[in-house]
Amino acid sequence: MGTAIAVVGTAGGVVMLLWASMGAGWGAIWAAMPMAAMMIAVSVGISVLIRLALKIEANTSRLHGVTHELCERLEDYHRTLTAIAENTALSDSAKSIVSRAKEREALRGVIHEEIRKEDFESVFHLIDDLEQRLGYRDEAERLRQETREECAEAFRSKLKAALEHVTKLLGARRWGHAGREIERLEKLMPNEPRVRELWELLETRRDEYKQVLMGEWNKAAGESNVEKGIELLGELDQYLTGDEARALQSTAREFYKERLQQLGVQFQFAVKEKRWRDGLAVALQIIEDFPNARMAAELRERLEALRTRAGIPTNVEVTARSEAASPASP
Repeated sequence: MGTAIAVVGTAGGVVMLLWASMGAGWGAIWAAMPMAAMMIAVSVGISVLIRLALKIEANTSRLHGVTHELCERLEDYHRTLTAIAENTALSDSAKSIVSRAKEREALRGVIHEEIRKEDFESVFHLIDDLEQRLGYRDEAERLRQETREECAEAFRSKLKAALEHVTKLLGARRWGHAGREIERLEKLMPNEPRVRELWELLETRRDEYKQVLMGEWNKAAGESNVEKGIELLGELDQYLTGDEARALQSTAREFYKERLQQLGVQFQFAVKEKRWRDGLAVALQIIEDFPNARMAAELRERLEALRTRAGIPTNVEVTARSEAASPASP
């Protein structure tokens, strides 16, 4: 539009120039023609320049707008990417925290299970892993203290049970079994003084019972209670030293002689009364208790006859105990 105004303005100027020249004649008109052409050319050039300037201005404005928009978008992209990066870092951190928390819970469960099984060596290794790999130092120290307490309590409980068990064995006079149990405990608890004291307790209890037996023996000897005396001699045998056994030898020999005579009398009465089963039982007892006696040798020769009279088949094994328990024959 600016170009059109410029051309119109230029054309008006040319017309006015020619009109002014007409008053001077055709010669003046012809003289004014080049000037008019120049003015038209200048006018057209100015018009082109104006249009070009307007286009440049429009393009510059548009380019500025595009550039500004691009900058805004880049800024938006930058903010978005920054947010994504921050969220990603936060997500990885959160995942790491969650993973460590889950692993800690799993380790806790394993640790308490091992404590329950009293595998304390394994427990301390797991606690070290909790501290060194996962970084839970305070919790690791707390678990160590808890484990030490559990370990001490387990030890006290085991020791108490072991002491009670040995005490029961001593009460039942199972000296050999008690001694083996004490040896086992010494291997498990080599530094425990209460275990070492069990040996002294064993000897004390054993000696106390020995004195009880000796008291009963002396009473039986004083009362000439042969049956009780022989019974006590059999039990005293494991307690007596060589000197103690020799001290009892004379009385013991008299008791055994008297006992053999008593059994011989019982056998004679059983045979006389034809109580063959009772006679067989007594004969077997004599052979068993006094294997080197002459009476025992004589009875061995008569066993088959006694078996036949007692009505016991030859394929049935007989012993003093079983025959003694059998009912007397009529």
